[in-house]
Amino acid sequence: MLLRRPFLLLMLAAFLPLAALSVALGIVALRAERDTIERDAVERVRLLSGALARDLITQLDVLRVLAQSRDFDDGVTQADFSELGQRIKQEMPAWLAIRFTDADATIMADVPLSPGASGANPGRVVDTDSHRMAVEAKRPVIGPILRGPAGRHAFALRAPVIRDGEVKY
Repeated sequence: MLLRRPFLLLMLAAFLPLAALSVALGIVALRAERDTIERDAVERVRLLSGALARDLITQLDVLRVLAQSRDFDDGVTQADFSELGQRIKQEMPAWLAIRFTDADATIMADVPLSPGASGANPGRVVDTDSHRMAVEAKRPVIGPILRGPAGRHAFALRAPVIRDGEVKY
């Protein structure tokens, strides 16, 4: 019995530095792994944001070209725009809606028809800040991410239709 106690103390004394070394090595390994994961995540975000930026620029270019269409020279009505809007939406499925508004943010024509819109009440733009910026700057604008009527998050890509130096839509 007397011999057993010193043996246990000796084993414990030998085990404690080993346990401390194992914990230290584990901490170093976890930190290295965390740093690797963080670097990888930052690189992936950088690549993804670059791809997203290129896609948004392409979308704005498409809108800029669309705004040059002669179909919009003599005015836009819901009846005239419905067919063209449907064809555009088929080619651009990521676009939730295509809207023509006046300078006061009143919707003149859109596809699909705005919720609650009718001939007497065409509806109004929700994000008036980016609408105002596009009208004032006379250039395409990307609006902030907002929650729409159906609860979906979306953002507006706005490109003014400019004729004779003035924003028509």
